[in-house]
Formats: sequence, structure tokens, C-alpha cells
Amino acid sequence: MQGFVIGIVVTYFFLKVSIPFLLVLAPDKPNKRSSHNTITPGSGGVSFVFTTLLLALIQGEFQWFLCLPIAVVGLIDDRIKLSASIRYLAQLLTVYLIVNNTIYQDYQIVGFADYLNIAFLLFFGTAIINFVNFMDGVDGLVAGCFFIITLFASIYSQSFLIVLAASLLAFLFFNWQPAKVFMGDVGSTYLGSIFVMLVYGQNNIQEAIRYLLLASPIFLDAASTVLIRYRLNQNIFKAHKSHLFQRLYDAGWSHSKISLIYIFFTLLTTFSVIINNYPIIFITIFFTIISGIFLNHKYATPFEKSI
Repeated sequence: MQGFVIGIVVTYFFLKVSIPFLLVLAPDKPNKRSSHNTITPGSGGVSFVFTTLLLALIQGEFQWFLCLPIAVVGLIDDRIKLSASIRYLAQLLTVYLIVNNTIYQDYQIVGFADYLNIAFLLFFGTAIINFVNFMDGVDGLVAGCFFIITLFASIYSQSFLIVLAASLLAFLFFNWQPAKVFMGDVGSTYLGSIFVMLVYGQNNIQEAIRYLLLASPIFLDAASTVLIRYRLNQNIFKAHKSHLFQRLYDAGWSHSKISLIYIFFTLLTTFSVIINNYPIIFITIFFTIISGIFLNHKYATPFEKSI
């Protein structure tokens, strides 16, 4: 409980003081892909990065500092827009550090199969980070979903993450529609790397899959969009407005309505994972997919018009 209170208080006052400076140092200016119309302070994710790493330093939870490199690169990118290759190198470095300190911490690399496994883990980990980053497009969506995910993690496996859950709750106060600050790449890539640590830090594949399921409403949107764009021969590395949440916004839906839908399905999935009943988990994921298909066909603007 103490960590929860500290996380809220430190993040709240950090943002109260820093938002005017972030407007000058890291202004997020609208463009044709934006879901906002006014210049808004960016890089607000530095608030929960600062809060969690400060408490990690005090409490001796040094493993969370593995996510610092990607946060630093994200902060720089928010300011001067680094090349995609530099950003991806930072992601690879972060995921490698995580792999080396989780799955391969007490395991000796002995053959080609291990190198293949590490290559897959690097690819999969960077995919997770990018998927989280892709979904940071409307007020409160990523912060709201990850508040639920980190709260679950703090109860079931990583008690320290109660600090991050509390910090995200405080951040939501400023990030909910109309947002007074955006998290920026510093926040979204940091959350993605934290999630990679959670998944890779589990004792077995079943537990890792359970954590992946928590974020399925986010990942299903991100992954399906990449696959559809590939099928349509679109450049999957080019910026776009094809995600379901973006096309719902283009159809006239408010930020808060869209975010509440994703938060609701994240909460629903979390409850199914807590119950730990495979038929219920399957039904929940199926319901999430069907709901996404319904929203896509009934309300969202057509995919082909969203390039």
C-alpha cells in the first residue's frame, strides 16, 4: 500500500510541475495521422519512468533498470526524431538485456538451437514493444490497459509493480480526454519493455502465455493490422491510420469511448486469467475477437481508406 501511495503522489506532482516544461521541450504537434488537433505536451511517460526507477533504486529492485536504455532513446526520439534503425537497435539491446537476465540467466548457451531461440526471443520481444508503441494513439488507451495489467502483475508475481500501477493511475488523470499530456515514445516503449520482462520472467511457457493474454485486446489490434496491411501489399513499416482504434476515431468516436472499450476487454481478459479456467479464457478471447470484427464492420471507417 505504501508503494501505491508513493507512486500516485510522486507521479502526480512530477507532472504538475513538468507539464509546462514538456510543452516547450517536447511539444506533440498534430499531423495527418494524429487523433488530436492542438499542440500537447509530449514525453509525459517520463513521469512513471522516473517514479518506478526511483523506487526501484531505493528498494534495491535493480532489474527494472534493464528497461532504462529504451526509455532514454524514446525520450531523445520524442525530441529530435531518431532514425528507425537507431530506435530498433535500442529495442534489441533492451530485449537482449532482459533475455540475458531472465530466460538465459542461469542457462549456458551450448549450440545453434540456443542461438535460434535467442533470435526468436529478440524478434518477439521487439514486436511486443512496437505493438504497445503502435497503440498509443488516443487519450488513456495504453495507460488504462497497462494500469490493469501491472496491477494484476503486482498481485500475482511482481509486487514491486504496484508502484507502476499507481503511477499509471496518476498519469491517467492528466492523460484522459482531453489529455493535458501524452506519454510519448519514452512511455510506450518503456511499458512495452516492462511487459517483455514480465513475460520472459515467468517460470514456464504456460505462465508466459497467461501474461500475453492480458494484453490480447491491444496485441490483436496491432498484429491484425500488420497482417492485413501485408496482405494488401502495403508497406508495413510506413506510418498509417489503419488500426481499429484509429478508424473508430475517424468514424467520429471519442477518445474516452474508444479507450473504455479496450480497457473493458483488458479487464475482462484479466478476470478470465485470474479464474484460470481454459474454457472461460477461450470464450473471453473469442468474444474479444468477435467484438473487434463487429466494431470493424459496423462502425469503423473502411480499412482501405485509412492509409
